[in-house]
Amino acid sequence: MNIQPTDYRRYPTTFLQNTVVSLYHPAFGQSDAEEPAVVSDMNNFFSENFNLDFGLTGTNQTINLSSNEIDLSYMFTPDQSMLKVGRKDYTVFKASVMPYFYKLKDYVYSVLRMQSVERMRIRKVNMFPVRIDVDQPTDEMWESVRRYLFNKELFELPLQIGESLPVPENAVGKFERRQICNVETCFIIRTGITRMSRDSHGYNMVLDISSSTPQGAAGLTEDQSERTILQLNKHLFDLFNSVISDNLKHILKTTPSTEEKAHV
Repeated sequence: MNIQPTDYRRYPTTFLQNTVVSLYHPAFGQSDAEEPAVVSDMNNFFSENFNLDFGLTGTNQTINLSSNEIDLSYMFTPDQSMLKVGRKDYTVFKASVMPYFYKLKDYVYSVLRMQSVERMRIRKVNMFPVRIDVDQPTDEMWESVRRYLFNKELFELPLQIGESLPVPENAVGKFERRQICNVETCFIIRTGITRMSRDSHGYNMVLDISSSTPQGAAGLTEDQSERTILQLNKHLFDLFNSVISDNLKHILKTTPSTEEKAHV
């Protein structure tokens, strides 16, 4: 599949559900000599930035934080730091994600004292609503929906065996996983169907895409982090526009009836 560079555009209509940024780093706690000082800095970081006192004492904890005011959450584990911005508060990547990425970056490089991170990843989940007015849609019907929404070249890519992410409970059939990797970026493309809870004939066609720095590549220093994450987002935008069909692009360019405006 040929991923073409795409000029930036802001679509009036969006089906983006959430955007996740992950930094993968060596597991905190490998150096016992630095652990007390790092734990102290972790407590200070969370107290100053989130007004919370966690009383951290160990290295095997998972910390989840969610905002009561905006659609934003963080997750911190010993070897991964992650933030998620939901659809409600997403407009463009630089405005909606980067301010919180800087906080994530400070935590990893300054608080945990990491000289570099092993990998960075951006993941975006889109859900396109579909209504099929039969009780049991056939495989041919689903195939027609896929061909209408997505570029036919997507289905020429080989399927990857095995699932690295759980399949939703309301999934209809299996999710398909495809991968494209080059020297700069590794893309994961997952597609599948989920059932809407309030409409017996309503479904969502899911497009779950991610871009990451290749595994095994040289570690990324703090000076490289901002440029790298913006580059990954640009690559993911190029992938999105290469995967979707002209039919879907037409829908995205149409101004929605509601006042909500964002871009995928």
